[in-house]
Amino acid sequence: MEGKEIKITKKRQAILDILKNTDEHLTAENIYFILKRKNVRVGLATIYRTLDLFYQNGIVNRINIGDGTIRYEYIDKKSVHHHHLVCIKCGKVMEYTDDEEQEFLERLAERLKEKQGFTVLSHEIYLYGICKECNEKRTSD
Repeated sequence: MEGKEIKITKKRQAILDILKNTDEHLTAENIYFILKRKNVRVGLATIYRTLDLFYQNGIVNRINIGDGTIRYEYIDKKSVHHHHLVCIKCGKVMEYTDDEEQEFLERLAERLKEKQGFTVLSHEIYLYGICKECNEKRTSD
């Protein structure tokens, strides 16, 4: 397990394996039901505590798209920094990255440092709209 040293239990490993092996942004409840289908007995409170421990140790990222539900994604040290596209129709959360956008954000951080004395340490961008599938449904109705 990556991150700071934390005790590896079978339940923690099962939760981490689910997050490592999905492209989806899962809630604690999603993880609970996946584990239940796999006949892994773990309570929802244990999942929440484990996800918090993983978050505190830099193993997972919390995603809050403003709907009152926290989603989680595994932090793959090899992956590129990305942002999230959120469909307001179906709730799908998609990852997005672009080199030009990254350059813009780096220039913005430099300007903020120069003009405001503000050092950007991190950022999260969520773009809200309608996904391709929902757009296609709208035009076919």
